[in-house]
Amino acid sequence: MTRHNRIRHSVVKIDLDIRSPSSIVCCSSSLACVSFCANFETKEWNIKKKFIQFIHTRSKIDETKGIVLFVRLKSNNEYWIDKIWNRIVGECVKQCLLLERLMWNLSTLGGALSAMGDFIDTFADRALEVSLKQRKIAQLLDDPVLISRCNMYIGLSLAQKGKFTLSLRIIRHEYKLGQSIKSELITNCAQGLHTKITHARNKALNEKGRLKKYKQMS
Repeated sequence: MTRHNRIRHSVVKIDLDIRSPSSIVCCSSSLACVSFCANFETKEWNIKKKFIQFIHTRSKIDETKGIVLFVRLKSNNEYWIDKIWNRIVGECVKQCLLLERLMWNLSTLGGALSAMGDFIDTFADRALEVSLKQRKIAQLLDDPVLISRCNMYIGLSLAQKGKFTLSLRIIRHEYKLGQSIKSELITNCAQGLHTKITHARNKALNEKGRLKKYKQMS
């Protein structure tokens, strides 16, 4: 094989163990191994450690030396890589990861605002805005469980604003949805929120009744 042909193949270089001096190990392997090495830095430390020990043992390299590993993809038509499609898929995955990260950041913010929404109306308004933004992201991710959870958070914010009838209607709808798609998470969340909102409604009605009675007495 000429040097030109060798370069055309997919080659992955990875510093397994950065020490001086280092030994160079070259090998040809399958697509799975090349992919593993390409994503080596994302692996957990125990996996990385076992792999490094395996290379030391297999290549008979002193453990005091570092290793620079070159893995070349074996020439095989089955391993032909569509780079354009790979780039498209990669961008889609990247977008999904960014959306999920944004979703969980908003969840942290929304949880804090919702906790304060029981006491201050302004926080309930902000929590509602966050929940609406989360639902848009959940729709982009096309995740029915996330969409349902966002709807329930919207219902909770409405309850904090005193709109108990609409809030309970949303919660009941999501509970039925959870049953239809057999999602225990949705049904459990709906049951918990239904109890919380019902208690808040009864408390508000009692306070309203006492206030009315007080006005009549005065």
